[in-house]
Amino acid sequence: MGFMRKALFLGTGGLSGMAGVRANSKKERTAKAAEKQVRLQQQALRGTTRPRKRRSDAPPRLDSRGRIISED
Repeated sequence: MGFMRKALFLGTGGLSGMAGVRANSKKERTAKAAEKQVRLQQQALRGTTRPRKRRSDAPPRLDSRGRIISED
């Protein structure tokens, strides 16, 4: 990957640096990957602990004006 960036830099006369090709250090890339992994694990944990409301097949009950009657 580093060789390709260097070749692009030399081939374009140094303009590739202005074209949005950013060179992140290995430490920055691993830090981002670690943050992403933690975020994904937290999302997975949140999804399993939250109870989901069951979907009923029956249509909602309505009053005479067509409003839904709450089932408290």
